[in-house]
Amino acid sequence: MSDTITQDIVKFRPLQPGEDAQFCDLVHLVKRSFNTLKEVGSQNDMDNSHMLSIIEQKMCPDDRKVWSRDLERQGGKATFNRLMEWMSVEMKSRMRATAPLRSSSNSLRKVNHLQAQGGEDTKQTNHRCWLCRNSTHWPDQCPKFAALSIDDRLKKAKENHVCFSCLKRAGRDHRVANCTRRQQCTIEENGAQCNQFHHILLHKSKAIRITTASTAEASSALLPIITANIHGQDGIQKRANVLFDTGAQVSLIRNNTVLTLGLKGKDTSMTISKVGGDEEFMQTKVYRVPVESSDDDRRYSIKAIGMPSISKEVTAVQMSEITELLGLKNEKLRRGKGQVDLLIGIDHAHMHTGESKQAGQLVARSTPLGWVVFGGSPRGNAGNQSHTSCKV
Repeated sequence: MSDTITQDIVKFRPLQPGEDAQFCDLVHLVKRSFNTLKEVGSQNDMDNSHMLSIIEQKMCPDDRKVWSRDLERQGGKATFNRLMEWMSVEMKSRMRATAPLRSSSNSLRKVNHLQAQGGEDTKQTNHRCWLCRNSTHWPDQCPKFAALSIDDRLKKAKENHVCFSCLKRAGRDHRVANCTRRQQCTIEENGAQCNQFHHILLHKSKAIRITTASTAEASSALLPIITANIHGQDGIQKRANVLFDTGAQVSLIRNNTVLTLGLKGKDTSMTISKVGGDEEFMQTKVYRVPVESSDDDRRYSIKAIGMPSISKEVTAVQMSEITELLGLKNEKLRRGKGQVDLLIGIDHAHMHTGESKQAGQLVARSTPLGWVVFGGSPRGNAGNQSHTSCKV
């Protein structure tokens, strides 16, 4: 939410000399953004030197000169609060300077009535629903608003200056801090209730979202799999099948492997989007998995999410011909069979790097866990394989 609010300031067009009205718009935008973040306890996202610099860049050179002279006269360093105070005073001065002059010859006040083309006085209608512009329902009952994505709902609420508690229009006497419907968000994630004070329609989930796409590999294709040692509690370790997947944005570990090793994790939740649009919500855990190469004692920590299954069983592959083609010794190619225990995604990019060798469609790479082979098999002896590619 903080990023959405501050982006309006970042996108604001830099001012040109003489643009007093636009200067007032900038002041209102800064104050409104700060007050919105303050009401949800995130004021530090604006009260910092980074945002101070961005706002100064939006001012024209003449405004920056006046701001600098004010700092020199008052003494002290530039802060976000001092800039807000100066901008407020400067805005009032410009509004007074551009207001119509008072006339002492006429003590009577003249009121000009704006008329529409039809001749009737125009009246501003306050609709119940500011999105649909009708009064058949309130914003929190609006199906059109509920159908928007969470990012679009936050954007619409901000653009329409809405109270984040009740979704009605905010004002001088109506803010999140004094809203009669102000209450803590009731949505629970990772076993804990959200600690923000906003309407549930403005709750942005922190749960992990994964899209899975199952693909059947051709019988002549080798997946990049290696055997390595995974360590658990009380000295327990397992010789495990590890799959390298640069198409996965998160790393995964099989739940049975977790139970075998006695690993302790932190609660999390994720939404799995399957092929065809079906979704499945899952409560799981995130683990720190110590992995060690079979060739040396180097150990690596992999952050992985628990899953019931990662892939179908991997079939055995005769490696003698492959090692000869690639010019590698047998002991440097460690590839097992059975279930994949750990999938290392691109979130651990350093695990996918190393020296590479190629022979035809076969590629061998020296990863931190040892040499791994993938690509087209010379004899089509890889067997039928299927694996799940995951991305957030």
